Amino acid sequence: MIESFGFRVRGIGIGLLLAYGLGLSSVAWGQSATPFRALSGYVVDERFSALRREPRLNGRLIERLRVGRFVAVLSESRQADGATFHRVATTRRTRGWLHERAFVMPARRGDDRRLLELIEQAEGFRRLHLARILVVHFERSPLRPRALLILAEEAERAAEELTAHLRRQWRGSEEAPVALRRQLFLNDVRLDRYNRLGVTFVYDEGGDRLRYDGWAYRELLARYPQSAEAAWARERLRP
Repeated sequence: MIESFGFRVRGIGIGLLLAYGLGLSSVAWGQSATPFRALSGYVVDERFSALRREPRLNGRLIERLRVGRFVAVLSESRQADGATFHRVATTRRTRGWLHERAFVMPARRGDDRRLLELIEQAEGFRRLHLARILVVHFERSPLRPRALLILAEEAERAAEELTAHLRRQWRGSEEAPVALRRQLFLNDVRLDRYNRLGVTFVYDEGGDRLRYDGWAYRELLARYPQSAEAAWARERLRP
Protein backbone atom coordinates (compact mmCIF):
# COMPACT_ATOMS: atom_id res chain seq x y z
CA MET A 1 0.00 0.00 0.00
CA ILE A 2 2.68 2.51 1.03
CA GLU A 3 4.78 1.91 -2.07
CA SER A 4 1.70 2.25 -4.27
CA PHE A 5 1.16 5.71 -2.85
CA GLY A 6 4.43 6.73 -4.42
CA PHE A 7 6.82 7.05 -1.58
CA ARG A 8 8.94 4.82 0.60
CA VAL A 9 8.99 4.73 4.36
CA ARG A 10 12.45 4.16 5.71
CA GLY A 11 11.55 0.96 7.46
CA ILE A 12 15.03 0.09 8.66
CA GLY A 13 15.56 3.50 10.21
CA ILE A 14 12.19 3.45 11.95
CA GLY A 15 12.82 -0.05 13.23
CA LEU A 16 16.10 1.03 14.75
CA LEU A 17 14.42 4.05 16.28
CA LEU A 18 11.72 1.95 17.90
CA ALA A 19 14.25 -0.57 19.15
CA TYR A 20 16.24 2.26 20.63
CA GLY A 21 13.14 3.75 22.20
CA LEU A 22 12.24 0.53 23.97
CA GLY A 23 15.44 0.77 25.94
CA LEU A 24 14.89 4.33 27.15
CA SER A 25 13.95 5.05 30.72
CA SER A 26 10.32 5.86 31.45
CA VAL A 27 11.30 8.41 34.05
CA ALA A 28 13.16 11.55 33.00
CA TRP A 29 13.81 15.08 34.26
CA GLY A 30 12.48 14.14 37.68
CA GLN A 31 8.92 13.58 36.39
CA SER A 32 6.90 10.46 37.02
CA ALA A 33 5.59 8.75 33.90
CA THR A 34 3.57 5.73 32.94
CA PRO A 35 5.70 3.46 30.75
CA PHE A 36 4.31 1.61 27.75
CA ARG A 37 5.68 0.02 24.62
CA ALA A 38 6.96 2.46 21.99
CA LEU A 39 4.35 3.24 19.35
CA SER A 40 4.44 5.07 16.02
CA GLY A 41 3.12 8.61 15.99
CA TYR A 42 2.82 11.35 13.36
CA VAL A 43 2.72 15.09 13.97
CA VAL A 44 -0.54 16.65 12.77
CA ASP A 45 -0.90 19.94 14.65
CA GLU A 46 1.97 22.43 14.69
CA ARG A 47 0.17 24.60 17.24
CA PHE A 48 1.18 22.03 19.87
CA SER A 49 4.27 20.50 18.25
CA ALA A 50 6.99 22.07 20.38
CA LEU A 51 9.38 19.32 21.45
CA ARG A 52 10.48 20.22 25.00
CA ARG A 53 13.07 19.02 27.45
CA GLU A 54 10.55 18.91 30.30
CA PRO A 55 6.88 17.84 30.21
CA ARG A 56 5.35 21.25 30.79
CA LEU A 57 4.07 24.09 28.63
CA ASN A 58 7.00 26.35 29.44
CA GLY A 59 9.59 23.58 29.22
CA ARG A 60 12.81 24.34 27.35
CA LEU A 61 12.32 24.13 23.59
CA ILE A 62 14.32 21.61 21.58
CA GLU A 63 12.63 22.17 18.22
CA ARG A 64 9.27 22.67 16.56
CA LEU A 65 8.19 19.53 14.69
CA ARG A 66 6.53 19.81 11.31
CA VAL A 67 3.34 18.11 10.17
CA GLY A 68 4.03 14.55 9.06
CA ARG A 69 7.09 14.07 11.27
CA PHE A 70 7.43 10.53 12.62
CA VAL A 71 7.95 10.09 16.36
CA ALA A 72 8.44 6.99 18.48
CA VAL A 73 6.13 7.43 21.48
CA LEU A 74 7.70 6.04 24.64
CA SER A 75 5.73 7.15 27.71
CA GLU A 76 3.31 9.75 28.99
CA SER A 77 3.15 12.25 31.83
CA ARG A 78 -0.06 13.92 33.02
CA GLN A 79 0.42 17.34 34.55
CA ALA A 80 -1.53 18.98 37.36
CA ASP A 81 -2.81 21.68 34.98
CA GLY A 82 -4.52 19.03 32.85
CA ALA A 83 -2.00 18.92 30.00
CA THR A 84 -0.62 15.55 28.96
CA PHE A 85 2.82 15.14 27.44
CA HIS A 86 4.43 12.11 25.83
CA ARG A 87 8.06 11.22 25.87
CA VAL A 88 9.08 10.72 22.23
CA ALA A 89 12.17 9.98 20.18
CA THR A 90 12.58 11.76 16.86
CA THR A 91 16.03 10.38 16.01
CA ARG A 92 18.46 8.00 17.72
CA ARG A 93 19.91 10.94 19.63
CA THR A 94 16.98 13.32 20.02
CA ARG A 95 14.12 12.83 22.44
CA GLY A 96 11.89 15.08 24.46
CA TRP A 97 8.33 15.76 25.56
CA LEU A 98 5.50 16.46 23.13
CA HIS A 99 1.97 17.67 23.87
CA GLU A 100 -0.64 14.96 23.26
CA ARG A 101 -2.55 17.11 20.75
CA ALA A 102 0.48 17.51 18.52
CA PHE A 103 0.34 14.01 17.07
CA VAL A 104 -1.80 10.99 16.32
CA MET A 105 -1.07 7.28 16.72
CA PRO A 106 -2.59 4.62 14.44
CA ALA A 107 -2.70 2.27 17.44
CA ARG A 108 -4.71 4.68 19.61
CA ARG A 109 -8.49 4.45 19.39
CA GLY A 110 -10.19 7.60 18.18
CA ASP A 111 -7.11 9.22 16.66
CA ASP A 112 -8.39 8.66 13.12
CA ARG A 113 -11.53 10.59 14.02
CA ARG A 114 -9.51 13.43 15.56
CA LEU A 115 -7.31 13.55 12.48
CA LEU A 116 -10.34 13.71 10.19
CA GLU A 117 -11.64 16.67 12.19
CA LEU A 118 -8.32 18.46 11.61
CA ILE A 119 -8.54 17.61 7.91
CA GLU A 120 -12.04 19.04 7.66
CA GLN A 121 -10.88 22.28 9.28
CA ALA A 122 -7.77 22.65 7.10
CA GLU A 123 -7.37 24.17 3.64
CA GLY A 124 -5.07 23.78 0.65
CA PHE A 125 -1.80 21.92 0.96
CA ARG A 126 -2.21 21.40 4.71
CA ARG A 127 -5.55 19.67 4.11
CA LEU A 128 -3.97 17.42 1.50
CA HIS A 129 -1.00 16.64 3.75
CA LEU A 130 -3.19 15.63 6.68
CA ALA A 131 -5.41 13.51 4.44
CA ARG A 132 -2.30 11.72 3.21
CA ILE A 133 -1.35 10.85 6.81
CA LEU A 134 -4.73 9.22 7.41
CA VAL A 135 -4.63 7.38 4.07
CA VAL A 136 -1.14 5.99 4.54
CA HIS A 137 -0.92 5.31 8.27
CA PHE A 138 -4.52 4.42 9.21
CA GLU A 139 -5.06 1.75 6.60
CA ARG A 140 -7.71 -0.09 8.65
CA SER A 141 -9.71 2.98 9.55
CA PRO A 142 -13.32 3.17 8.29
CA LEU A 143 -12.60 6.85 7.64
CA ARG A 144 -9.99 6.09 5.01
CA PRO A 145 -12.42 6.34 2.04
CA ARG A 146 -13.35 9.86 3.11
CA ALA A 147 -9.67 10.81 3.41
CA LEU A 148 -8.95 9.37 -0.03
CA LEU A 149 -11.68 11.48 -1.58
CA ILE A 150 -10.43 14.61 0.17
CA LEU A 151 -6.89 13.89 -0.98
CA ALA A 152 -8.05 13.52 -4.59
CA GLU A 153 -10.17 16.67 -4.49
CA GLU A 154 -7.34 18.74 -3.05
CA ALA A 155 -4.89 17.33 -5.60
CA GLU A 156 -7.26 18.32 -8.42
CA ARG A 157 -7.61 21.80 -6.94
CA ALA A 158 -3.83 22.07 -6.69
CA ALA A 159 -3.47 21.04 -10.34
CA GLU A 160 -5.75 23.91 -11.37
CA GLU A 161 -3.84 26.45 -9.27
CA LEU A 162 -0.46 25.21 -10.50
CA THR A 163 -1.64 25.33 -14.11
CA ALA A 164 -2.80 28.92 -13.74
CA HIS A 165 0.55 29.93 -12.29
CA LEU A 166 2.57 28.09 -14.93
CA ARG A 167 0.59 29.62 -17.76
CA ARG A 168 1.38 33.08 -16.41
CA GLN A 169 5.01 32.19 -15.86
CA TRP A 170 5.49 30.80 -19.37
CA ARG A 171 3.29 33.27 -21.22
CA GLY A 172 4.69 33.74 -24.70
CA SER A 173 5.89 30.16 -25.06
CA GLU A 174 2.50 28.75 -26.10
CA GLU A 175 3.86 27.96 -29.54
CA ALA A 176 6.79 25.99 -28.13
CA PRO A 177 6.92 22.24 -28.92
CA VAL A 178 4.61 20.13 -26.78
CA ALA A 179 7.58 18.20 -25.39
CA LEU A 180 9.14 21.44 -24.12
CA ARG A 181 5.88 22.65 -22.55
CA ARG A 182 5.56 19.30 -20.80
CA GLN A 183 9.08 19.58 -19.41
CA LEU A 184 8.53 23.16 -18.26
CA PHE A 185 5.33 22.24 -16.43
CA LEU A 186 6.47 19.00 -14.80
CA ASN A 187 9.84 20.34 -13.64
CA ASP A 188 8.51 23.39 -11.85
CA VAL A 189 9.77 23.74 -8.30
CA ARG A 190 6.22 24.15 -6.96
CA LEU A 191 5.53 20.52 -7.69
CA ASP A 192 8.31 19.34 -5.39
CA ARG A 193 6.36 19.38 -2.13
CA TYR A 194 3.53 17.40 -3.71
CA ASN A 195 5.98 14.89 -5.13
CA ARG A 196 7.46 14.35 -1.66
CA LEU A 197 3.99 13.31 -0.49
CA GLY A 198 3.58 10.92 -3.40
CA VAL A 199 1.01 13.17 -5.07
CA THR A 200 1.90 13.37 -8.76
CA PHE A 201 0.58 15.19 -11.78
CA VAL A 202 0.62 14.52 -15.51
CA TYR A 203 0.68 16.96 -18.40
CA ASP A 204 -2.49 17.10 -20.49
CA GLU A 205 -1.34 18.05 -23.98
CA GLY A 206 -4.82 18.79 -25.30
CA GLY A 207 -5.63 21.22 -22.50
CA ASP A 208 -2.07 22.45 -21.95
CA ARG A 209 -2.50 21.90 -18.24
CA LEU A 210 -1.50 19.81 -15.28
CA ARG A 211 -3.86 17.07 -14.19
CA TYR A 212 -3.85 14.93 -11.04
CA ASP A 213 -2.88 11.36 -11.92
CA GLY A 214 -5.94 10.01 -10.05
CA TRP A 215 -4.29 7.50 -7.73
CA ALA A 216 -6.67 8.16 -4.81
CA TYR A 217 -9.72 7.67 -7.03
CA ARG A 218 -8.38 4.34 -8.28
CA GLU A 219 -7.60 3.26 -4.73
CA LEU A 220 -11.17 4.05 -3.72
CA LEU A 221 -12.56 1.88 -6.50
CA ALA A 222 -10.16 -0.98 -5.77
CA ARG A 223 -10.50 -1.07 -1.97
CA TYR A 224 -13.95 0.39 -1.27
CA PRO A 225 -16.09 -0.21 -4.39
CA GLN A 226 -19.38 -0.08 -2.44
CA SER A 227 -18.67 3.18 -0.62
CA ALA A 228 -20.38 6.46 -1.37
CA GLU A 229 -16.96 7.92 -2.09
CA ALA A 230 -16.35 5.29 -4.78
CA ALA A 231 -19.41 6.50 -6.69
CA TRP A 232 -17.88 9.95 -6.88
CA ALA A 233 -14.52 8.44 -7.93
CA ARG A 234 -16.19 6.63 -10.84
CA GLU A 235 -17.67 9.91 -12.00
CA ARG A 236 -14.33 11.68 -11.84
CA LEU A 237 -12.48 8.95 -13.72
CA ARG A 238 -15.11 8.65 -16.45
CA PRO A 239 -13.54 9.54 -19.87
